[in-house]
Amino acid sequence: ERETRRSNSEQRKERTEEGGARDQPQNEKKTEEQHAQKQEEQYKRDIALSKHQEAEENRRHADVLLQHHHLGQGGPRGRTAVTSHSHMHVQDVTQHHQLQEATQMAGKLTRHLQIQNSLKLREMFLKRKEVGHLNLLKHFQDLMQAVVSRIYSKLKGAKRSLKRMYSHSRSIIKRFLHETDHKVVRPEELPSAVLTPPDEGNVLGKTTNGIVMDCPTDCNPAACDNKPVEPAQCFKYEAVAGGGGFRRCEPFADPLTATCGKGFTRCAMAAPTRGKHYQMFASPPDHPLPQPLLIQGSNLHACLRLLPVHQATRCSPESAETVEAALKDTQAVAQQPPPHVLEQAVLFENIQVPMPGSYKLCMLQYWRPPDSKPTDNVFIMGIDEIGTLDVLQQPDAETLKHVQGLHKKDSQMH
Repeated sequence: ERETRRSNSEQRKERTEEGGARDQPQNEKKTEEQHAQKQEEQYKRDIALSKHQEAEENRRHADVLLQHHHLGQGGPRGRTAVTSHSHMHVQDVTQHHQLQEATQMAGKLTRHLQIQNSLKLREMFLKRKEVGHLNLLKHFQDLMQAVVSRIYSKLKGAKRSLKRMYSHSRSIIKRFLHETDHKVVRPEELPSAVLTPPDEGNVLGKTTNGIVMDCPTDCNPAACDNKPVEPAQCFKYEAVAGGGGFRRCEPFADPLTATCGKGFTRCAMAAPTRGKHYQMFASPPDHPLPQPLLIQGSNLHACLRLLPVHQATRCSPESAETVEAALKDTQAVAQQPPPHVLEQAVLFENIQVPMPGSYKLCMLQYWRPPDSKPTDNVFIMGIDEIGTLDVLQQPDAETLKHVQGLHKKDSQMH
């Protein structure tokens, strides 16, 4: 059969060559293409034929094996596998393997796409989270900026307060050095009020309406290191070599004018709270409105008077007549009882200022000798500014009635 097929192919080839020789002058190029195509077809037929022959041989071999099994030869009949392969079977197997590989590759691609999709979703989530964190950070930055600005404004206010405190402390130090004549004095030995120079002309006339008051002047014996036998009214702090000091107490150098010796200071001086702001209503002559005024401090007693003066006026008048005129202008001195001495405070009653305005509030301390008569004069021991006083316009009748009721209630309590 092979020889027959080969002879047939040779004959066809010869006929093809003969036909090609006849047509060569007309179309050589077309002939060559057809010849190549035929050779390719012949090659495919040969391959298919060889595979068919191989499959036939395998089939015959399988038939032989099957016959042997039917005759009792070979292995057990139940396990006999009859193999019959053909060209289509080979293609099916190849396609099946290719399909399996394609399925596996598709599964891998699907898994990779799923992973890529999850990573993309994760990236989007992280970006949204990052944007949220950036917005939160910006919000925190705004809050911190607001807090820093608020703290900065408070610090500026504290700085201004410290500057004011520094200026006040400087003025207080200057006043302290002036009052103590630039001597080093311990805190418990400091004088409690600004003193006026001793002057026999600083005499206040009959202003107590014949009331004899206990005006303290004596020093506390426990505060005197020299242990005076007689009552002492003046003290002096003497520095001692090696540190410390000696508190020396002595009586007035001139008891008639309550004057201390050189370098000595009066002991019983009132110490009101300074720098405070007070308010009250005006008390014109046609509608008088006596009002109380509470002054806090220490070492306060009944021999004190309040003296409101204008802002341009000093709290140290030059003459006793000026003091008496100011007192009569601001207080019904002849009708005023002594102030009520409370614990760490003193209550002044019947205070009257006729005109509204802003005033300096001064406190005057006077002294009456213990053996003086009710009609004798009293001596001014000190006068100084303790604060400011705003005198407001007198209110309407209803408010005025309410204020007078409070004043009466306060008077009954005291």
